[in-house]
Amino acid sequence: ATPVRKYCGSSTPAPITITGQQYVYIQFSTDGSVQRSGFRIRYTISGPSDCDQLNLGGAPGSTGLIKSPNYPDNYPKNIECKYRVNSGSSSNWISLYFLAFNVEPNTQCRFDYLQVFNGPTTILGSIGKYCGSTNPSTITRTTSYMSMKFKTDGSVTRSGFNVRYSITGSYYPSSGTISSPSYPANYHNNAENSYVIKPPGATRIQLVFTNFILEGSEPSCQYDSVTIKRGTTHGTQLDKFCGTKSASFTRTYTATQLTLMFKTDRSIVRSGFRCVYSRYN
Repeated sequence: ATPVRKYCGSSTPAPITITGQQYVYIQFSTDGSVQRSGFRIRYTISGPSDCDQLNLGGAPGSTGLIKSPNYPDNYPKNIECKYRVNSGSSSNWISLYFLAFNVEPNTQCRFDYLQVFNGPTTILGSIGKYCGSTNPSTITRTTSYMSMKFKTDGSVTRSGFNVRYSITGSYYPSSGTISSPSYPANYHNNAENSYVIKPPGATRIQLVFTNFILEGSEPSCQYDSVTIKRGTTHGTQLDKFCGTKSASFTRTYTATQLTLMFKTDRSIVRSGFRCVYSRYN
């Protein structure tokens, strides 16, 4: 490894920030003579928030729930969570339905708030900023992405929100990638997402799981699971997976449409899954 800094003496060094690295090594070396009291270092690690969910969405027909952390219990203080829903095409529609909403009220939503954006980031294209205890009206846009930011301050907390997203439209990609909502970070408790897979012209569809680590064991999969159904969520169940799978775990189905349903319970979480799908005729 390339040394970043080297210190000695009795002056406290200025704070140092290292970016773009998974690991930082600190080496302490002494000789055979003079001794001193040494050092004490406080370190912090930052990166994407562990409440972010940036892999939501899918082809038309896909749905899921977005919940504030700890919902229906009170959300934590001093958090900032980001959520991103991808419809797969700028000609498809994303709708947000507010099933429950209870966020610290303020006339300008200065304390705790949920802000919705038309686009892939939470910087530009604000649709609205919401707080209080009244469910916001349904939001629908023709767009590739819709994003949300949930931010809280250090005082009052409430039960938060429960939002259902749905994708409608007519554009279905011939291949693509599906992953658990927070992948590669651990997924969240009480998740409920369904992803429609409908490659145009397909008579067989191949799923390749490049990573798969869920709580539970087959065949019961009573805790967290991925269920494959032919057609819609009401179709015939073809498979149900949980536990840990080897890399490139592959399944091929005779079907024109599949629905992948991801569901978790309220306790243990794992890193989840990443699935590459394609037409396999």
